[in-house]
Amino acid sequence: MSEDRNSIAAPPPHARLVIAAWIMTFLMPLIGFILGIILAAKNRIGQGVGTMVVSVIWALVVVIVSVNAYNAANKAVGENLQKTFEGIARELKQPNR
Repeated sequence: MSEDRNSIAAPPPHARLVIAAWIMTFLMPLIGFILGIILAAKNRIGQGVGTMVVSVIWALVVVIVSVNAYNAANKAVGENLQKTFEGIARELKQPNR
């Protein structure tokens, strides 16, 4: 039985754009958001709004986690510096031997 080349089903319209939008939503939320707007303009309202909402939520999660990690690192460095300076001050207060 031979298959006709024309019998292969075509992908849904804008399928590649939908896939790209969802990938970019997590890798680069701003680009995912922009692609969501494009999808909504191309009459793929559900996919477009979905990528826009998830992009905003994901961007907020990334910012919150990054800020917390930055603050934790700064606190650790600050504590180490404080201990170092306290040790230097103690040595300076001791009389020469």
